[in-house]
Amino acid sequence: MPSKSSVRSILIRKFGMTFRAANAAKIKYNDTDFDEKRVWVSRLLAQFMMAEVVIVSIDESSFK
Repeated sequence: MPSKSSVRSILIRKFGMTFRAANAAKIKYNDTDFDEKRVWVSRLLAQFMMAEVVIVSIDESSFK
């Protein structure tokens, strides 16, 4: 399983991505229309984590 530093290195070297740390506490999700979808995705991610799957989340504003 690749480490976080390995994934970070690949994103920088291979894909030319740049990023910086963000304060996750400042992020707020107020749209209640997505609550059911959030629960579904949370359960799916929890199953992946229990199976020790490497999860990489990349979008235009964050890398986790």
